[in-house]
Amino acid sequence: MTSVTTFRLTGRHVLFAMLAFFAVIIAVNLTMAVLASRSWSGLVVENGFVASQSFNRDLAEAKRQAARNWSAEFGFRDGQVRFLPRDAAGAPLLGFAVTVSLRRPATSRDDVTLPLDEGRRGEYLAAVEVKPGLWDAEVIATSTSGDVFRQIYRIHVAGGG
Repeated sequence: MTSVTTFRLTGRHVLFAMLAFFAVIIAVNLTMAVLASRSWSGLVVENGFVASQSFNRDLAEAKRQAARNWSAEFGFRDGQVRFLPRDAAGAPLLGFAVTVSLRRPATSRDDVTLPLDEGRRGEYLAAVEVKPGLWDAEVIATSTSGDVFRQIYRIHVAGGG
């Protein structure tokens, strides 16, 4: 004759099962909250009201930029940021004051802003060490007459860059 052991579910078993279930849920939520707060603050601008005040001015500047029909090439290679702006006819734009702000899309820890120097005719360069990964590069080029070319590029830097 074989003996059959029966399991009897008691209130204590249910209590421990529920406590274990909620402990796992809380641990996962806390882990995700800590990782999220360390990677990105969620802050896009310091002061939303102040940023909104320049919206119409920024929109008008974007329309003026589009009307000029300028174009540009931007890239990062061999430890150097390279920016090549061109006018509507494809001629290089000379004598500009150019800055580039390199920002991670999800964190501000590695952000850097640097001026680019005009090298060869219409080629603006700066040496910079950039960690591998995804970056947003905001380029602002201002002519001596006050014309502004502003463009944001999303670039991927391969390992070892």
